[in-house]
Amino acid sequence: MSFTNQSYSGVCRLFASSGKCRFGNSCKFSHDNDSSSSSAPAKAKPACQFFQKYGKCRYGDECKYSHDPSISKALEDPSSAESLYRGWSQLLGRKNNYRSAQAPPHLMSDQMEKFLSDALQILEIGTTGTVQQLIRDLGSEDGLRRIAQIVETTFASGYSLQRLSFKKHAIPFLKVMAHESMRNSLILEREVGTIFNFMYGPNGRRGTQFFQQVADNLPELSRTEDKEDFESAFSAATSVLFNTLNTNQGASVQEAFKPIVDTLSACSTKNASDGVFNYAFRASQDELSRIRALLNMGDAIPRSRGIVPLRLAKDPRLQYQRQADFPGELSLEGPRHDNDHSDISKIRILPSTEEILSHRNEFLPQRSLDSPHHLEGISRVLDFQFRLLREDTSGQLREAVRVVHEDWQELIETEKKKGKKDKGRKSVVQTLIYRNARIEDVDFNSKEGLVLTMTFDQPTRVTKLSDAARLEWWNRSRYMAVGSLLCLMDSSKRSTFLVVCQREVKKAKPRQTSSAGRDETVWDLASNPERCMVKFRFAESISQDDIVNIFNSVIGFGNADTTRALVEFPGLLFASFDPVLKTLQQLSKSASLPFQKWLAPSPIYHYSPDIKSGYTLVPPPLYMTRPGTELDLSSVTGGYPLKYSINRPFRMEELEAHTTLDKGQCQAMIASLSQELSLIQGPPGTGKSYLGVQIIKVLLANRLKTKIGPIICVCYTNHALDQFLKHLLDEGITDIVRIGSRSKHEEIAPLSLRDVCQLSQEPTVMERHEIGKTLHRLKDIGEEMDGVRVQLLNPDRPSSLKRYLEDHQPRAYDVLFGFEEDSDSDGFKKVKRNTRGGGHAVIENWIRHQDPFYRYSARTNRPINELLGLDIRQMSYEEKLKLRQYWLDDMRTVASSELLRGVNEHMECRAHLGKQYQEKERRCLLASKVIGVTTTGFASRSELIRSLTAKVLMCEEAAEVLEAHILSALLPTLEQTILIGDHQQLRPQIMNHDFSVENPRGGAKYGLNTSLFERTAEHERYGGRKFPIAELETQRRMHPSISALIRNTLYPKLQDHSHMFKNPPVPGLAKRLFWMDHRHLEAGADKMELIQTSHANDFEVDMVVGLVRHLSRQGVYKSGDIAVLTPYLRQMFNLRKKLSSVFEVVVGDRDQEQLDLEESKEDGDLELDPPTTSQREVKKGNLLSEVRVATVDNFQGEEAKVVVISLVRSNDANKCGFLGTSNRINVLLSRAQHGMYIFGNAATCNGVKMWSDVIGMLEQEGNIDETLQLCCPRHPDPLINVKAPEEFHVFSPEGGCMQRCEWRLDCGHPCVKKCHSDTLHRSTVCMDRCERIFRHCDHACPKPCGVACGNCVVSVPGAMLPCGHISSTLKCFELQDLTVVKCKREVKRILPLCGHAVSLKCYIDVDGYKCNKPCGAILPCGHQCTTKCRQCTRRIDLEDGLQTTITSHGTCKVACGRKFANCKHSCTVPCHGGDTCKPCDQPCEVICAHSRCGKKCSEACAPCAEECRWSCKHRGVRCEMPCAAPCDINPCSERCDLQLACSHQCPSVCGEECPSEKYCQECGSDEVLDREVDLIMFETYRNINLDEDPIIIPRCGHFYTLDTYDSHMDLKRVYRFNMFGKIVGPRPLDGSDEPTDGDSVKEELKIKNCPDCRAPLRDIHRYNRIVKSASLDEATRRFSISSNVELVLLFNEVSEAEDLWEANRGDFKQNLRTRSANDPTTPTALMDRVSRNTDLAKRLQAYVLKVKEEEQPYGRVRQLVLNAERRKGTQSSFVIDSSMVQFGFRLKGQLLFFQLRWADLWDRHEISTDPAVPERLRKTHRDGILKQLKKMWIECGTLITECQNAKMEKQECEARIYQAQFFALYRNKLVGERETRPLEARMANLGLRQAEPLPPQEQIPEDVGPESLEGIRESLNYCEYLCRKLAGTVGPLKDRVDQARRLLNGGVFYAPLSTEERRLVHLAMSAEFSSTGRWYTCPNGHPFTIGDCGMARQARPCPECGLTIGGEGYQLASGVRRAEEFAQFDHQHGRGRR
Repeated sequence: MSFTNQSYSGVCRLFASSGKCRFGNSCKFSHDNDSSSSSAPAKAKPACQFFQKYGKCRYGDECKYSHDPSISKALEDPSSAESLYRGWSQLLGRKNNYRSAQAPPHLMSDQMEKFLSDALQILEIGTTGTVQQLIRDLGSEDGLRRIAQIVETTFASGYSLQRLSFKKHAIPFLKVMAHESMRNSLILEREVGTIFNFMYGPNGRRGTQFFQQVADNLPELSRTEDKEDFESAFSAATSVLFNTLNTNQGASVQEAFKPIVDTLSACSTKNASDGVFNYAFRASQDELSRIRALLNMGDAIPRSRGIVPLRLAKDPRLQYQRQADFPGELSLEGPRHDNDHSDISKIRILPSTEEILSHRNEFLPQRSLDSPHHLEGISRVLDFQFRLLREDTSGQLREAVRVVHEDWQELIETEKKKGKKDKGRKSVVQTLIYRNARIEDVDFNSKEGLVLTMTFDQPTRVTKLSDAARLEWWNRSRYMAVGSLLCLMDSSKRSTFLVVCQREVKKAKPRQTSSAGRDETVWDLASNPERCMVKFRFAESISQDDIVNIFNSVIGFGNADTTRALVEFPGLLFASFDPVLKTLQQLSKSASLPFQKWLAPSPIYHYSPDIKSGYTLVPPPLYMTRPGTELDLSSVTGGYPLKYSINRPFRMEELEAHTTLDKGQCQAMIASLSQELSLIQGPPGTGKSYLGVQIIKVLLANRLKTKIGPIICVCYTNHALDQFLKHLLDEGITDIVRIGSRSKHEEIAPLSLRDVCQLSQEPTVMERHEIGKTLHRLKDIGEEMDGVRVQLLNPDRPSSLKRYLEDHQPRAYDVLFGFEEDSDSDGFKKVKRNTRGGGHAVIENWIRHQDPFYRYSARTNRPINELLGLDIRQMSYEEKLKLRQYWLDDMRTVASSELLRGVNEHMECRAHLGKQYQEKERRCLLASKVIGVTTTGFASRSELIRSLTAKVLMCEEAAEVLEAHILSALLPTLEQTILIGDHQQLRPQIMNHDFSVENPRGGAKYGLNTSLFERTAEHERYGGRKFPIAELETQRRMHPSISALIRNTLYPKLQDHSHMFKNPPVPGLAKRLFWMDHRHLEAGADKMELIQTSHANDFEVDMVVGLVRHLSRQGVYKSGDIAVLTPYLRQMFNLRKKLSSVFEVVVGDRDQEQLDLEESKEDGDLELDPPTTSQREVKKGNLLSEVRVATVDNFQGEEAKVVVISLVRSNDANKCGFLGTSNRINVLLSRAQHGMYIFGNAATCNGVKMWSDVIGMLEQEGNIDETLQLCCPRHPDPLINVKAPEEFHVFSPEGGCMQRCEWRLDCGHPCVKKCHSDTLHRSTVCMDRCERIFRHCDHACPKPCGVACGNCVVSVPGAMLPCGHISSTLKCFELQDLTVVKCKREVKRILPLCGHAVSLKCYIDVDGYKCNKPCGAILPCGHQCTTKCRQCTRRIDLEDGLQTTITSHGTCKVACGRKFANCKHSCTVPCHGGDTCKPCDQPCEVICAHSRCGKKCSEACAPCAEECRWSCKHRGVRCEMPCAAPCDINPCSERCDLQLACSHQCPSVCGEECPSEKYCQECGSDEVLDREVDLIMFETYRNINLDEDPIIIPRCGHFYTLDTYDSHMDLKRVYRFNMFGKIVGPRPLDGSDEPTDGDSVKEELKIKNCPDCRAPLRDIHRYNRIVKSASLDEATRRFSISSNVELVLLFNEVSEAEDLWEANRGDFKQNLRTRSANDPTTPTALMDRVSRNTDLAKRLQAYVLKVKEEEQPYGRVRQLVLNAERRKGTQSSFVIDSSMVQFGFRLKGQLLFFQLRWADLWDRHEISTDPAVPERLRKTHRDGILKQLKKMWIECGTLITECQNAKMEKQECEARIYQAQFFALYRNKLVGERETRPLEARMANLGLRQAEPLPPQEQIPEDVGPESLEGIRESLNYCEYLCRKLAGTVGPLKDRVDQARRLLNGGVFYAPLSTEERRLVHLAMSAEFSSTGRWYTCPNGHPFTIGDCGMARQARPCPECGLTIGGEGYQLASGVRRAEEFAQFDHQHGRGRR
């Protein structure tokens, strides 16, 4: 047998389909075509549906399906869900009613039977997609029609062919409606609600009729022998009835349902006698009891109706309760505030402003049933839990905010800002106040909704920090964290709760702000030392008043003196209580809470006694009562066959014998399996968690037969949850999903719901559709609300008021703005007014009676009510002001109302979107076996979890969980709940100690911290009996001496497992249990703290640290074996700080959160120490690396081998504090396994009963003393007594005693250290001199004895190495083998890989050396490669031991460096080869006397509009031109008459700025005077005559004489000179005065540079005419390039839009055909499609306006010149150079607009002519299309004329083509519809008795008559002529001309440009103004380029006008000229030749 070298994973699909694979031999799949080599036959590919249907497939050979025509499509399984659904949908009638408006007929009896059976089968076996589609179809119009046929019929009692029967139709229908998919779907919640609402009918009539028939027929069915059919029918009937009533809020008042319920109850009771029916009876009774609760019937539990319960009115003993001040409307004094209600579902979670300011006490119910309350039963339980939990959380917020309001002046508005600490002590909740809060902006986004951007003062201490320290503090701080709750308060006592939604500590400064008045210096938390910025959202729903107040504060409307502050509550997590309270509210509105008889015991329930135990009898779980149900227990018996059933006795001894469970655990397991609600109490260490895992193993092993679904495991903390799930994993349980925050445990983290869901679930088609639709709607809401937001932020903006008037005051709008008619882009008429000056001017003119259309004056002052109905023109000035103010106020009201609507709709959409995502998570949870979640996580995901069909819930540490949390976790489908805990350990934690049962001042009457476990086990009585509790009695943790402390005080039945006696003693101490009693007082409470609840004891800290160090030195305990416990957080902080200097300290998550809160309680106490969570390295020699430090409350459920306890409290008042309750003492004393050591003041604790008993036991055993006894492991006698911390080091420095260690070290020397443990002894290093001698030499080892000798390192003379070099010195050991000695002499080597010569040390192998020299290779771009050689050239190994060299230089990293033509900058972008350089982004250099251009070099400068400053005093003239226009005055050549600062005459010329005195010819320096300034005569400055030839000094300072600069600047180019060389006048800039030589090329004006420094000479007035003319040319070139780039982008967008119209038109039309005739969404869909590219059309129109001639540089300057001439009455000589004006951009932009409009109108034509579009919509669209076609046709004619004037024949041809297309479609629609209407009328008359008259014939308009038609045809003929004439440029348009002609002749076509045509057009447009050749212009001025060398070698027609361009023999054609201006700008963009 032979084996291949490579193991393949399968056959390569790419190789199998195409015969090749890009991975080659490295592919991990097989390329062997021999299928026989595979162990299994290859699976045949299924047939490709597209190939079979169309004969082709777009994937070609890469398609994963077969294109073999011989393969036929496989027959579909008719029983599959998809096949069933298709048949079912046909019966539904959905497929048949899109063509007919009539409803489908009723189904026959057999059809309806199949319809229902198929639906039920689809629900059972269907995929998620088919089930969702079925439910959606049932909720549709067709589905409701089928449901109506069933529920509105009268059922036949027996067999019938004509009528529906109860057995064949009603029962299957009930089963379909009762299916769990109908009840639990989140994504179809609306559809399911619609179905049950429809079944209920108007006022319940349809429901009562149907369910009455059901109730009447069920007794007859019960008399049959088929009990199972009856049970399933009865269960379905009760379930559907409950869902129908529960969906309709008005069902409780419908008396007609009560007899139906009575009938059903009687039926179930009658059939309950059969024991086999027990399961069905209980199931039906649960449903019926919930139905009675909904209907408020008989013995049902009463709900809140605003009245006192009847028992309070009848029982004389309870009459006093009438005096109680009940909540809300039940209060005798009326509601306390606007948030006081008797119904808890109406109460807002967070307090309202009225509630905060109210001084009446809230209604706080008491736990006792004899206490006043307005409810009974479960409603009372829920009301009690909600009100007290809300008071414990939100109530604390209310009190904290009230404190701030009451002390506002002192806390907020005083400058000292010291009141916060003093006043903070009034409140239990810690608060942090941020002063001077300001709302800077309001935004609306699709994620958060309404978002407030707020700034506020930095905390006081933070303002004193440096920038770096402030940044560090905010990064570490948990303040202002995302999700934190804050309250926005103001001086008017208004309060609004907010939640942080965006927190930026440090971010880049934004470019601009959206609010004009906001502080632009603040944009995050840390950048500004004085202020911060954070974004918030509202914590709860808001009102319209909230919106008005928020926006008024932004715009400064209202009271300007209002001060605001933000109050944060760092210790209170909003997300921890908000979901729980909301869940309790939901439970109060429904009757779906299970186990109500146990949760709220009442005499109305029957409780059976358990005769054996005397406890009440708890029935088994409902699933256990199914006939034949028995549980297989072999999963916990190691395979031993053992089964359990409730119907036969069970031998407990057999279970105990074959499991690891003890007797108590076995009894608890059976109890949990046999009771629907079971309590398992386990004292510390009795294996509660282990038992819970074993119970889950049993339940999961039997889940298929019990159908319990996933088991929900609930824990209070994340840590406890992770531990429990870890135990499940260790037992081999899989399919676990964890809900909530990400776990820190590596094995649990992958089990998170998010990760599992992403890997296992995909959204269905319906879910993706719903998600996309909802996201789109959220986006639309954001856009709509953004407009409203702008209106509220800018109420005074005229456009805002104009929009308001148009929408809400149409008459006023028509008067003010409605005088001009126009049509918009869609053909709809608009009326507007030519309002020059804007809307503000119109309104102001109206107010001041300056309306030119209507003038009115009167002196009346009527009230606003009268003015609203009058003509606004007939009002006085005062009345108009009053009316405008009313408009502004009403506008704000309307806008705020719209915004509130948007906020609410946004919340609904977000909730709906959440359900879409949750549907996928729901399927993931249903597929799991175990769901782990915390109680808070359960409440926050309550909607998701409650949609599951889960029947078992287990709660770990249930006694530590608040009852409200347990209630919120009880699903309505639960059949079994297992609570595991110990109510004698820690109780649940609450904030308000007044509600604690431990509070001696009345806390017991509330007892909020009494868990459901404790209440059920201790306080409640059920029929006078207690609830049975399964108790665990054997502990497996503590040594018996330790467990005795809790056995003799709390657990008298507690037993010790035999293994516990074997727990080893604690080494280093005399006793394993000891209390060191001391009298060192606790540290004084910190007076600066906000809350005085934490204490510390420094003595105990030092003693604990000493003892832990002593224990660690014993060398026995490992990481985590020692735990330090303390009741107080402050003491834990001190312990951790001290221990961290020696050990690595571990703190739990909950303790760490509390520490973070305590460490930064107040602004004044903020510290900037290193983060407290950091852990230090363990010092060398430490044997213990990790110590666990925790508070008692956060260590329940944990254990350690040794526990060290610090009690802290030691005071003269003997106040024990936290440790005064037995629960906390119990936890404290039960954590240790081997040993426990307590440090504390026994006298302080002795006053507590349990502590007194413990101290007594310790005294009896001698385990308490003032000194701690240490014991040396080697010298046990005598004992070492330690009384102070320093004595540990004195008497036991090494963990032993003071004697010297007697043991010998391994080296033979005696140990010199003090007595220590074996571990320390083995790690001791002997420091004596080493006695060993090296074998190869005579040298002695110089190291200490305990250190390894190693090699001999003595220096010896050198030797010749194998390389031939001689080494100077060597180490002794190196002489033994010279081949390993590295020769370090520098040698020159040539690297074989790259050839570089390098200097290396001799020992380095050149073959493996990586060259560090620069590569230096010449790259394709011409630059040298700067990368290191080793990165470019490398050698790789191939197969068979071969190697190859690969060279890859990568991209060039050298800066491009190409010079820009119009500036002195270079391209700094890394080399990009021949690609275009990015435009220069340096600031523009253009500057004038008035200002500097603020744009970039690559952008066209805006022309300066100021007057030119150039003037001449000698002639008394001044330049009248604008600064941007070339000057029209003659330069003066006289010397300036002014004096310099040195009093000498200015040396410069008239009109220029005088220089500084250093340029004076009289007193200048020699350096200045010796400068050669005359480049004609070469004379120096001192020798020239300034009166004859003054100097010119530019900005750079390089001065020359006037003649020199005139010659350099070529002044004669722009001025005329006489024969004497004097200037006589300006020359025309267009060159019109030059000789007319056709072959001459006009020389371009350029901005010359300084002869010395090459700086542009822009600042000399004398040469303004040259500089400004050249600047205009330069701006024109920049304008041309940028306009062309934008045109190319627009062309691409238009092409994409055209493609999109074509691509989805068929789908859109098909969608229209599937809609009903009256579908209200059809018009919206049509309008959405029409307006899809409105924005693109507007941008095209804007582009056309931007590039028109008037907006080009020359045009703008011309306007400035004309304005100057008109203003001054002068005439200038400024003439536009027509060759520089670009007409093509506007014409091409207009053609692009026509292209878009044509595609749009053709698409609308195609859609509107479809029969699926309703007639009224067709007419509307027809009118709109006709208007637009005519408008476009006319505009095309205008464009044709413009193209002719510009001699652009290609664009003229395109315009003619579009004109013909618009005309043809316009005419065809008119003529075609004229001919079809009479025909349609005749067809409609067929079959009618009386024929209707035919519609009159419409006349064809003259504008589309024969003459116009002939004119268009002639136009197309001219286009054909142009195509022939200019075949190279216009010729490609020939096909479009033919298409237009066919359309004109009645043909139908629309063929957009092909991809190739578009590519060519795109390349032509892109290349038109970017070339590497030279630029030229044709005789008509159209630019073009000649490539290669740039010389003319052939003649061609101009692409624009057809004239000859180019040339032959390197000679230009006549009229062609160079256009260097474009070439220069081309170089600037990096496209020129290098």
